[in-house]
Amino acid sequence: IIPAIRKRFPGFQRSVERMRILLQEDALLLDGIAWRAACDVELDPDTWSLEQLDGLPISIKRRLVAAALRARNIEVTFDRADAVLELVSKRQGALSLDQYWDVRADKQRLRFQFAGDAEETDKKNLLSQSGQTELEIPGLTIVTPLSLSVQIDEVSGGLTPAVKHGRQASKHFPPAHADEAFVDLSKANLPLVVRGRQPGDIIRPFGMDRPVKLKKFLHTHKTAATINPLRAIVIADSQEVLWIPGVGISEKLRVKATPTHHLRFMHLDSDL
Repeated sequence: IIPAIRKRFPGFQRSVERMRILLQEDALLLDGIAWRAACDVELDPDTWSLEQLDGLPISIKRRLVAAALRARNIEVTFDRADAVLELVSKRQGALSLDQYWDVRADKQRLRFQFAGDAEETDKKNLLSQSGQTELEIPGLTIVTPLSLSVQIDEVSGGLTPAVKHGRQASKHFPPAHADEAFVDLSKANLPLVVRGRQPGDIIRPFGMDRPVKLKKFLHTHKTAATINPLRAIVIADSQEVLWIPGVGISEKLRVKATPTHHLRFMHLDSDL
């Protein structure tokens, strides 16, 4: 029917394009407002303050719910988002979002709960109880209770294979979401440890001079590594978080000339 519409309304295509631009601009504005609101609403990656959520317009609430669903690889539908908001209004009840995630509400909080099998739940509990494990530098560190390992190797001569062969480093260095990274440990406050996230954690995001709360950083870097409780792992020194495998590294580890070490993180469970 488009050719017929264009014939009858010559300005149709231009009007649709203008409408698209206006809607896109509005969407960007609302997304920005929702992102700022999330910093107040989210008490931790899986818990929301209903007091903070109450004062928001419905359009922002829907965006927050949709973002929470997408971050957990759950299909976003109007009915599913509406069901979550109904829990919010009732201040009670629970809802199964899919085979992995539930959401529960009480008078003060909305909580997303990972609903894995008993073995996975046990590992999640181990993560919160295991404290921290010091890393061998260089060497391989295996954290058996959590089924993970961290391999740290010195980079011979301070040169990566890419530099040795004259290729651009940007084509060689792993992307931020990879489970490996080339880093410069000269500014790190050794020893390094592997542990779960903790309240008050900070990180100096790559490309920034000042540290920010890890919670705020993760708001803008939501991946399986930040949402799945079995992947909620950080590498830190005595002062701050330096690397969240699968998410990104700290400015403190930036390689300005040549890297000193290669870090590789691995879950030993094949289904992760």
